[in-house]
Amino acid sequence: MVRLAIWAGIGVAAIAFAMSACGSDETTVVAQNATSTVSSASGGAGGDSSTTTGAAGAGGDSDCPHEGPDVIDPSTLEPCAPACDGAHCVPESLVPPEQQSLLATCTTGGNAGFCVPDVLIKTAGNFIPATCTSVAGAEGRCISECLPEVQAQAVVLPQAGCATGERCVPCFDPFTQEDTGACTISCDPGPQEPPVELMCPYNGPEVIDPDMLPACEPACNGAHCLPAAFLPAPLQSQLAPCTGGFCTPDSFIAGGGQSLPATCTSVAGAEGRCLSTCLPDIAAQAPFLPQSTCGTDERCAPCFDPTATDPTLPTGACALACDMAVDPPVVLTCPWTGPPVLDASTLPACSPACGGAHCLPAALVPPSQQSQLATCPGGYCVPDPIIETAGNNLPTTCTAFPNTNAEGRCLSDCLPQVAAQLSSLQQDICASGEHCVPCYDPFTGMPTGACSSSPCDAPANAPYTFPTCCPFNNMDQGTCVPTAMVPQAQQGDLLQLTCPSNLLCVPNEYLPNSTIPIPSCSSFLGTGACVSECTNLPLSFPQGSCPGNHVCVPCLFGPPGCP
Repeated sequence: MVRLAIWAGIGVAAIAFAMSACGSDETTVVAQNATSTVSSASGGAGGDSSTTTGAAGAGGDSDCPHEGPDVIDPSTLEPCAPACDGAHCVPESLVPPEQQSLLATCTTGGNAGFCVPDVLIKTAGNFIPATCTSVAGAEGRCISECLPEVQAQAVVLPQAGCATGERCVPCFDPFTQEDTGACTISCDPGPQEPPVELMCPYNGPEVIDPDMLPACEPACNGAHCLPAAFLPAPLQSQLAPCTGGFCTPDSFIAGGGQSLPATCTSVAGAEGRCLSTCLPDIAAQAPFLPQSTCGTDERCAPCFDPTATDPTLPTGACALACDMAVDPPVVLTCPWTGPPVLDASTLPACSPACGGAHCLPAALVPPSQQSQLATCPGGYCVPDPIIETAGNNLPTTCTAFPNTNAEGRCLSDCLPQVAAQLSSLQQDICASGEHCVPCYDPFTGMPTGACSSSPCDAPANAPYTFPTCCPFNNMDQGTCVPTAMVPQAQQGDLLQLTCPSNLLCVPNEYLPNSTIPIPSCSSFLGTGACVSECTNLPLSFPQGSCPGNHVCVPCLFGPPGCP
């Protein structure tokens, strides 16, 4: 009957991180033009040529790192515009062309200039940046946020150990092991530690501290808003957008995309991975994915979807970074007797409630089967065995009518067609909340569908029909019906005749969906209806205009067929 499709594939790539080379040439922004810079700065502040000469001497290579008085007082220069703490505006003519692209532009004295960090101005470029611990625990240097390349990545660069307005830039990019230039500025002796290599799986210090990033919008526990520049385009389509970026699970951020999600047990006992419910694909299917051993804000996504048309195709959940599935795909057999494909207890109850069934979203119920089910808010009331086996259940075989070999199946009372016929169905060996529905209509011998509701079910016996009774002119005019199927108030109006024990002979015109008309007639007490002589008549009535084996019973006695 109902077959579930509960899984849509997902693929997640590694987070990109690229720290462009700062380049040791940056230090000569002031150093290569120390004399000119000092002259310009001193002139602007009212200084003289002697100050210029002294400053030039202080900025020489023999004085590196420079630890004396400021070679140039940055406060004599105009502030950067827009303002940047810890930097001032140096005239364009004093900045070598090859370095101008490393700096932000500004205006000084009405002329173009570049925003140069104060430490470069104070030391004429003869300084060594403070050592710090950068991304992934890598060795780094404290570099001014006023440099555009640092500012662009400030949100992911740690500040610990650095002054206000600085960020810790790694000596080597941990993703590529390329020299960033941050540790070869001026007379810096260079990196003292080897490059950090992000092995996969990565279990080292956080590559990026998620708490440095803004929260997702709307907020999503266990994820933060990572700028789009740090995310490959293929990954962006898998994430929810947020201001300036995408809502990325903290585990991906902290591990640089190289950490592996925890292994868990997913639908139908399939191998899976714990993935964040902040991922749209996971959030959309969270009600149908088990939590297993995953965290509060995670669900266990299968490596292979057992309910897919091709259950051997990977979903991508177990192909993150260097991960790969260990177990083979779970292929659902029929009947399915393994772990539940979907835990029915995690779904809302039917409304109105119906024991042994839950409300399955309409998207998971094939349109061709929806008419067989009762509705509930947002979906359809589906029996639990169907939900838990993705429709690969095999109903229990039962005997539809006592003292017969009428084959049947135990079906849920929550199915409207079953509920409508409860008065004529037996429970037999069926569980509470189920009744035995015959494989074939006992009156016509046509299949009811009860024994083909599962793809692996089929009747074992030939069609069973009720025996006939009430012979007349070599043709039986009645059918033997189980006493339990006849309303108790009417049982006294019928006879057993040739029927087996516990069956009563019912004239065919009185059977369900009968097309045989009940003729009217005229009697000495007025209008009447023709009633079969195979019934338990209270009196002797004339045949009148009735067909053979029938008598005219006045409507005064309330026979079937009267108004």
